[in-house]
Amino acid sequence: MIKIISELGSNHNQDFNRLLKLIQKSKEVGFWGIKLQLFNAEKLTKDLKKQEEYKKQELPIEWLPDIKKFCNEIDIKFGCTPFYLEAVDKLKDYVDFFKISSFDILRKDLIEKCIKTNKDIFISLGLAIDENIIELIKFISDNGTDSNNYYLLHCVSNYPTEIKDSKIGRIRNIYMQILLEKSKKFIFIGYSDHTKDIDVVMEALANGVQTLELHFDLDDKIGSETQYGHVWTSKNVDKLYDRIEKINIIMQKDFELTQEQLNKRANEITGLR
Repeated sequence: MIKIISELGSNHNQDFNRLLKLIQKSKEVGFWGIKLQLFNAEKLTKDLKKQEEYKKQELPIEWLPDIKKFCNEIDIKFGCTPFYLEAVDKLKDYVDFFKISSFDILRKDLIEKCIKTNKDIFISLGLAIDENIIELIKFISDNGTDSNNYYLLHCVSNYPTEIKDSKIGRIRNIYMQILLEKSKKFIFIGYSDHTKDIDVVMEALANGVQTLELHFDLDDKIGSETQYGHVWTSKNVDKLYDRIEKINIIMQKDFELTQEQLNKRANEITGLR
């Protein structure tokens, strides 16, 4: 089963009821899990103007217990990206998985702290060169355990990403080759999309990814991140899911012949049917 994550980011607009609608819609569409971001504007940047902007997008920490409760009630996984070390402590009792953003690809302290929670970890590679990926896989192999699964997500950190820049070929030709040489069995490859293009996502699936992350908003498109052009809504996600369902049917591995089919075989001695 491909794990498809609804990256809600800050599209809640600091409105709890809107967040519940986003989670509910994610479940209805068919997402495996939802993901939010926990950051503190003052710890995210020194730029005072940006701090003022980011402050309006922060996830209120007091929401965490109710988010977890609601996700449990409707049976959808809850994950979050911690952008500072203390955020891991605030999240660990509530989330089912952690996500490391492309911007924190060099933060071994943050990654290690997430590893110690024994939860699954998704890591975007949008700002990682090949050398960083090799180092990351070695770090995970040396520090991780079989109780964690790690998903390394191909990603291009442009918002939005043009189709010509999506570089899906790296999934099979670079990441999987490195994994074959360097990794343990509990490291998997995924894709975090910023193109909002069905064909790009389908090509990622054809290249063997085991998880997808799609930025998501309600159809009203008033979420704070939707303005940048990389965010899916239920209207275009529905079309994608139709394609994915076909793939799931086509890719089924179970195979069993009925007695009627077996009877159609030629006799092994006479060749008669």
